[in-house]
Amino acid sequence: MSELLVLNPTFSRKLKCGDYIILSTKSEPIVVDEEIVTVLSSGVLNPEIYDQEFINTLTETGFIQSIESKEFEFLEENVAKKWTTLRKGILIVGFISLISIIVSTFFFGIPIGSKLISKDTNIWVNIPFIILLSMVTTSIHEVMHMLFANSWKKTKGGLNLNFKKATATVAMSHIWVWSFLGRVTAISAGVIFDLFLLSILTYSQFWINSWVLPVSCSILWIRILWQLRFHKKSDGQFLVSMIIDDPFIDFSSKASNSQNPFLSKIRLIGYFVTFILVFLWFIPFVHSVINIVH
Repeated sequence: MSELLVLNPTFSRKLKCGDYIILSTKSEPIVVDEEIVTVLSSGVLNPEIYDQEFINTLTETGFIQSIESKEFEFLEENVAKKWTTLRKGILIVGFISLISIIVSTFFFGIPIGSKLISKDTNIWVNIPFIILLSMVTTSIHEVMHMLFANSWKKTKGGLNLNFKKATATVAMSHIWVWSFLGRVTAISAGVIFDLFLLSILTYSQFWINSWVLPVSCSILWIRILWQLRFHKKSDGQFLVSMIIDDPFIDFSSKASNSQNPFLSKIRLIGYFVTFILVFLWFIPFVHSVINIVH
């Protein structure tokens, strides 16, 4: 008789489709039926009952205990009352900020790419400012994700930096088994910060006349719209997955799009946003730089 395999602690949640999403301490989610959830929650597994492919899948996703899998720690949702209040509060801040930004367009318009290059300062001051502000706001955006996803507690893989692509991402697979409020807040926290900061800087233009403000607002508009490219990996795509309650939905699959009209419309919105970014920000920005250089 084979020796029983010891399983890592598991955390699960029932999806809208009726199946369960389940994670181990390695934070690699898989979707299974209720019977498998019961088996994986038992703590041990008899390898003679299941085929090798199934056991290999469990090993790769961290359900079967090993020296490697012990390095990981599942990040549970903090359900303390103060955290619940904080999550609700930040969502309210995000909603108010969004409304205030919509209203502000009647006073200031939308700061498109031509606003990125100011006529009131030297371009060699303007460009470094754009780069610096982009780096700082990106960092704070990701820190907000880390804070509300508890990823700051993750000793390995919490924040992933890709210097080649100039991107920063936060590990958030573990939030799939959290409450709806916890999941939505964790994925929205970065954009909420962007909305709040954009709102403050936009209305500051009523009292402060500085080239820094419209340039900063234009950068933040780009950052917010960037997350709405639903056909690419972004906060917006992750949020749609949360709403649909499907962690493995393939936004690039034609089959998925044909079976789900809602998903097709979401992808079209993503393409439209990309079009807007190119023609209202990138092209005017390049045109402004060329005019100043020449």
